[in-house]
Amino acid sequence: MTLRKKIIITILAILVCGTAISSAISLFVLFNGFNKVETETVQRNVERVNDALNDDLATLEGITRDWAAWDDTYTFIDDENKYYLESNLLSDDSFLNNRVSLMVFINKAGKIVFAQEFDLTAGKAKSAAEDLAVHIGAGSILLTHTTTESITTGLILLSEGPMIISAQPILKSDRSGPARGTLIFGRLLDRAEISKLASKTHLTVQLQSISNNLPTDFLLARESFSAEKPIFVKPFNNDLISGYTSLKDVYGQEAVVLRVEMPRSIYQQGITTMISLLVALVVMGLLFSGSVFLVINKQILSRLSLLSKYIPNIGVSGDLTSRLPVSGKDEITSLTTAVNKMLEALEGSHNELKREKESVEMKVKERTRELSDEHARLEASINSLNVGFVLTDVRQKVIVVNDTAKRMFCYGADAHGTGAIHTKDLTEIQCNLIDIQDKFAGVLDIKAELSKSLTQKNIVDLKNVAVGTAYYHIFLAPIVVLRGKNLDLIGSVILVEDITQVKQLERSRDEFFSIASHELRTPLTAIRGNSAMIEEFYADKLKDKNMKEMVDDIHASSIRLIEIVNDFLDTNRLEQSKIEFKN
Repeated sequence: MTLRKKIIITILAILVCGTAISSAISLFVLFNGFNKVETETVQRNVERVNDALNDDLATLEGITRDWAAWDDTYTFIDDENKYYLESNLLSDDSFLNNRVSLMVFINKAGKIVFAQEFDLTAGKAKSAAEDLAVHIGAGSILLTHTTTESITTGLILLSEGPMIISAQPILKSDRSGPARGTLIFGRLLDRAEISKLASKTHLTVQLQSISNNLPTDFLLARESFSAEKPIFVKPFNNDLISGYTSLKDVYGQEAVVLRVEMPRSIYQQGITTMISLLVALVVMGLLFSGSVFLVINKQILSRLSLLSKYIPNIGVSGDLTSRLPVSGKDEITSLTTAVNKMLEALEGSHNELKREKESVEMKVKERTRELSDEHARLEASINSLNVGFVLTDVRQKVIVVNDTAKRMFCYGADAHGTGAIHTKDLTEIQCNLIDIQDKFAGVLDIKAELSKSLTQKNIVDLKNVAVGTAYYHIFLAPIVVLRGKNLDLIGSVILVEDITQVKQLERSRDEFFSIASHELRTPLTAIRGNSAMIEEFYADKLKDKNMKEMVDDIHASSIRLIEIVNDFLDTNRLEQSKIEFKN
C-alpha cells in the first residue's frame, strides 16, 4: 500500500473517528439536554393537571362552604322543611349550575336527611352508588368535625369511578355553631369532567383507579413512584410521551394514577437539531480533510514520490556513485542529503567489504584445504588401524567406521539374509550398530553394553568374546568434553580387535610347552635315576675323583633340569586355569 493511500485512509479514519466522537459527545449532550427539558416539561404538565384538579377541588370546597354555612340549610337539617327541599334540592339547576354530582345532608345523629346523585352529562338524577354508604357510615372522617372550621376535602373511590368531595359542618350563615350535621358535595370525575380538565390544560388526561386492573404502563409507573420521584415519565414512542403520578384519597391511601400525554415536539426538535449538527460536522470534516490532504500531497507526497523513483533505480543498477537531487530547505531536503551521505558511506563500505570478501575467501580456501588434508590424514590413520574403530553419537548413531570394522561386521552376507556377497568397495558400504549387534547375536548385547558405558560414563573392557571359532577383544569408551564445570557426553568409541590368531598362537605355544616338557622329563628322569644308582651302587668303583665329580654334577644338573621342566608345566597349567589356589 502506497503512502498516499495510507495518508488518505488515515485522514478518513481520523475524520470518521473525530466526527463520530464529536457527534457522540454533541449528541450525548444535546440528547440529554433535550431529554431533560422534555422530562421537566412533562413533569410540569403533570403538575399543571394536578393543580387544575386542586382548583376544581377548591371550587367545590367553596360551593360546599356556601351551602353548609347558610341559615336555610341550618334550619332544613333540623326540621327537613319542604320549602328548602323543593326550592333547592329537587331542582336540577342546583346540580348543573354548581357542577355537583352528589349532595348528601346528614344530621348530627348520623341520619341521612337527603342524598342524591346526579348525572351531569345526561342532566338527570340517578341512584346513589351502593358503596357510598361505606364512606358516610358512623365514625367516618367525613362526618367527624371537631371545630366549626373542620373541613374534609379530597378524593374517594366509588364503583363508578373516582370522585372529588368536600365535607363540611352545617353552620349558621355567620359560621357559628353548634354544628347540626354534615354537608357533603361531590363531583364524579367521569369522562366529561376529564375532558373538561384536558381542555383546560390542553393536554390528554386519563385517570385509572387502583382498584381496577391497571394497564401495563400504569403498573410500571406505580412501581416507579417514590417520595423523591413522585412523577414518572415514560416515552410511548417517537411521537408521544406520558407522565404519571398518584393521587391519594381522603384516607391518605393511593387511590388513582393520573396519566398525562403530550406530543414529543421537544424530542422531534432535538432530533432535527442533532441531524443538522451531524451534517455540519461531516461537511466541515470533509472540507478540512481535503485541505490537509492537498497540502500534504503538494509539500510531502509528491517529493517523496520523486525520491521513491530515484532510490529503486540506484538499487537496481547497483551504482552507488549515483546521488539524489537536492532541493528545498525542509525535513525532506535533510532526508535527501542524509540518503546521499548514506550512499557515499555505502560506496566506501562496499569497496571495503569487497576487499574483505576477497581476503576471507582466500582464508576460507586455505583453511578448507587444511581441513581437507587433516580429514584425509585422520581418515587414513583410522583406516590404517588393525582394530575395528566405530564412532557414535549420544543416540548411538554410527558416525565413523573404519575399513577394519567394515570387514569384520558389514562385508559379507547382506542384511536380507540371501547369502549374496557384497561387491561394493569398502568406502561405499554403510555400516551401523545393528550390523555389529547381529555379529554378536546370542553372545553379547553390544547396544546394552554401549548404553551402560554412556549412562555411567565409564569404560567397558570386554576380553575374549568368543563368536564361533573367532575371539574378539571389545573396548567401549564414552567421549566427554569439559564445558564450564560440567562434563558433557557427546558420543562413544568402540574398538574391536580380532584376537583369534593370537589365541591360536597361544594354544600352539601351550601345546608345544606341554609336549616339550613331557618329552624332556622322560630322559631327564632316566639320567637322574641312573646317576643316582651309580652314586649309590657303584660308589666303590668311582675311585677317580674327577669321575665322581662328573657323576655328581650330572645328577645335580638333571634334578635342576627336571625342576625347570616342572616349572614350565605349572606355568602352562596356570595359564590354562588348570591349577587352583587354596588358602
